[in-house]
Amino acid sequence: ITFSPAVEGEWQTEEIAHAVVFQPKQPLRSGVYYAVNLDTEAAQVSGDFYVDEDPEVTAMFPGVGTEAHEDSEITIIFNRPMVPLTTLSEQEKITLPITITPSTPGTFKWISTRNLQFIPETTLIPSSDYTVSVGEGMVSLDGLPIAPFTHSFVTRPLHYEYISNGEMSYRAPIVIQFNQPVDLASTKSQIEVKKSGDQSVAIDVVYGETTYYDYESGTYVTEADPSKLFIYQKADTHGRSRLWDFDTTYSVAIGSATPEAGTKRLEAGKRSVVTIPNIIRSTTATSDRTSLVRPDLFDPTGTLVVTFYDEIDKDRSSITAKGLRAITYGERCKTDEQGEPLSFGSGCEKVPDHKTLIFNFDANAFTPRESFAVLLQRIVTPDGFRLSEDELKVPVTVYPTVQIYRTVPANGAQAASSGDGIYICTNTPLLAPEEGYVDEYLHADGYVIYGRMERTRYITKKYTYDKCNSGEFETWFQAGLLPETFYSFDLKIKDVFSQTATGMLAFTTAPAEAKYTRFHNMQQQYNVTPPERTTLTYAAENLEYMDMHICRLEPEVFLERTVNQAERYTPPQAAGCTNVVTDTISLPKRYWVNNYFQVDLRKYFPDPRGHYIVTFSHPLYREQSYDETRIGRPLYDRTYVSVTNLAIGKKAIEHGEQSYGESTNPGNNDVLKDTIARSTNLYWV
Repeated sequence: ITFSPAVEGEWQTEEIAHAVVFQPKQPLRSGVYYAVNLDTEAAQVSGDFYVDEDPEVTAMFPGVGTEAHEDSEITIIFNRPMVPLTTLSEQEKITLPITITPSTPGTFKWISTRNLQFIPETTLIPSSDYTVSVGEGMVSLDGLPIAPFTHSFVTRPLHYEYISNGEMSYRAPIVIQFNQPVDLASTKSQIEVKKSGDQSVAIDVVYGETTYYDYESGTYVTEADPSKLFIYQKADTHGRSRLWDFDTTYSVAIGSATPEAGTKRLEAGKRSVVTIPNIIRSTTATSDRTSLVRPDLFDPTGTLVVTFYDEIDKDRSSITAKGLRAITYGERCKTDEQGEPLSFGSGCEKVPDHKTLIFNFDANAFTPRESFAVLLQRIVTPDGFRLSEDELKVPVTVYPTVQIYRTVPANGAQAASSGDGIYICTNTPLLAPEEGYVDEYLHADGYVIYGRMERTRYITKKYTYDKCNSGEFETWFQAGLLPETFYSFDLKIKDVFSQTATGMLAFTTAPAEAKYTRFHNMQQQYNVTPPERTTLTYAAENLEYMDMHICRLEPEVFLERTVNQAERYTPPQAAGCTNVVTDTISLPKRYWVNNYFQVDLRKYFPDPRGHYIVTFSHPLYREQSYDETRIGRPLYDRTYVSVTNLAIGKKAIEHGEQSYGESTNPGNNDVLKDTIARSTNLYWV
């Protein structure tokens, strides 16, 4: 008897009649076919068999190292059939040698001959270390034993999802939210809250709440939420229950947390800082005269607006101030149960805003720069709760007498820009001139092109482009001046509060600047014209002359130059020109307006028929850059001209084949096609 592949072993005598047994020294190789041959003088017999794997667990889910959700099932996968296919449901009644720790109610179910699944009655226990053990006695369908197997995984561990931080209301709790319910008794002992200065405060810790919309009842429902903890101060400094102290910073720390159902504690801690502000959320001012008013730049003809964190009952509150005429509520959009505005198109229904109080005053009771306070002696909410036991003051300062702090350019400057205009820095915002032009506020003898006044802006923080300092109002007056010229301006300004101030400003302007030069070509870049109409028109701004270069070319060269046009930065060249004429066009010394001038080709060419490139330039006419320290490249403006008695023009029929231009009505398309077929081009010679 031989084996192929060869197998080492021993023959054994068995008690089975007419049978011999071969015991291999080593396990047979799995996945291999073996041939067996019996060769005797009497007969020859051959056979083969396939060696399969020993039965074992090949996989188990949830996997090792994963954080499984508690809604998961436990699935065991074997490498060979464990039960007959026809008796899967019957096998569920058999007790299996499988242990699950921690003990979890549920049932085993064969979902195939190789796959076994444990289905919990409800869920797995969250935040727990699970161990699944397959013990002795588990055999395959063909009776082979399964080696004992142990598998571990973790269900969704407890962790933090949110902890309050930053600014919060004095009535609101500090919230610590977890991803699953926690045990209140053991977790709250791990929480500590301290005031500034490391002073511990007594706290109440309770389960939080969650609100959701119930579609069956059509209402919002609020229920206890054991995955949230609400933390309250037992009492504020005035002994009021579950209130935080105003103008106070608290630090909250939690050392660890215990899950409500699991065995795996959250050992990591968490810290946060919350601030309880004053009862006032914001204080602003309004005025019909300017939007730049503030409580410290107050216009008594306007209003003071105080917004609170809570709703206020103004009639039960006690508020006094100098010159106080009336207190009214503000307005807000009407909201739904969740506080969302109810909008109608671009507007909404307005209702009183009980969180906002508007104060009106007697303007005649105040003088410029006067300081006073609105005294909040007793502030009461609609439910009768007194917000503050102490009197609060809202400081207010009336606008000052208008004053000019400085100008840019400064008085006595020797190199002021002729085009940057004049900046005036004041302590109040200025009123725009009635006619809009700055000559109502600035006046100087000599050449000045007055522009407009830009709206005053307040400099909160000074940046490099700001002319005025932080805390000042900057107003820009546009004015065009002559370069290298002495100017003396009389200043007479008026602010939004109808106050006036005067001053003097004298300085000398710097040489002309390239950034303010302009050149305008008043015809097409390429022109065809008869000999009797050869006058070209241009305009220059802030340039006292223009350098002109006229190049006359043969038709073939001119054609090439019009197709491959030179860039704006390329100077004119004499190469290829049959005639070259240069000239300097002097312009009137007028700045900040267009200096128009004309060039007649017949002045330079008695018989003007031909082709020309006319180029203009100036040393100051350059490309502009946002980086004013960078000197731009010179610019060259070109006009291409053909002077001829023969010209051809065409008006062509143009029709696109775009599908989006076609009608969905076939009849309309027929009309279009017929019209195009009957149309012809029109030429002029």
